[in-house]
Amino acid sequence: MKYLYLLRHAKSDWDTPFTNDHERGLAPRGIKSIQLLRKFIRFKKIKIDFAYISNAKRTVQTYSYLTKNFNFVNNIKVIHELYDTTPKTYFELLNSLSDDQESLLFVGHNPEMEQVANLLLGNTSSNSLFHKFPTCSFLGVSLKENSWKAIKQPCNGNLIFFFNPSKGNLE
Repeated sequence: MKYLYLLRHAKSDWDTPFTNDHERGLAPRGIKSIQLLRKFIRFKKIKIDFAYISNAKRTVQTYSYLTKNFNFVNNIKVIHELYDTTPKTYFELLNSLSDDQESLLFVGHNPEMEQVANLLLGNTSSNSLFHKFPTCSFLGVSLKENSWKAIKQPCNGNLIFFFNPSKGNLE
């Protein structure tokens, strides 16, 4: 069995001047949401083998704030391919992962987070299971496959949790 986690970056800052979208940082509200997410991850005792993180400033900052004095991911790779992409890229990346890795985290952007989440849970309809996959939301899915190469879209993954920091509960 494989475990896949999706994390959308925290709320970005639209008030501070930026040259382009890729360079937008986090808003103070986003940093507060990350603190709630860290509590949730600690409460659930989540450990992850590998993470792909978009190289956009807000996703790198989200991960950095989240793991400050608390590292729950063994290995990470910051890549440009997760910025302004398609679900196909996510599946290509997970299909290329070594099978000795049992769990994978993607830290990225919407609308891809919402699209990938729906595909992981077998939803191919135009009606999303999520409402825009809110910023700093964190999804956990278990997949019955034992090989990353065997995971195709759409999947029949099982939802473990969907944490939305604006709701704030730890269950």
